[in-house]
Amino acid sequence: MRRIIFTILIISFVNISFSKIQTIPKSKAEYVISLIHISSTTKIIIAAENFSKAYSNVWLSSVIIKDGYLVFSKGDAIHSWYIENAIFIEKEDDVITIHLNERIGVN
Repeated sequence: MRRIIFTILIISFVNISFSKIQTIPKSKAEYVISLIHISSTTKIIIAAENFSKAYSNVWLSSVIIKDGYLVFSKGDAIHSWYIENAIFIEKEDDVITIHLNERIGVN
């Protein structure tokens, strides 16, 4: 009887552990998308050393991942960000800030 209960407990533990592992996002872009879906995000800010850009409302309704980029679109405007090198992703209340460790538009 003990052996059966112990076996059932081990199987349950393994199933729970694997189900949690499968829900962990694989990339930073997937992590940001998951934050948008599980919380009431009203704004995403991309912050670089010399530049910041905020996206809200219509921009957030169509955020996707394409070829590893986090892609925002509004009408004909499309903005793509490669955030895998982000040094910090901050979620405070309804705002997500993605901190990049690079300069934008400077060679």
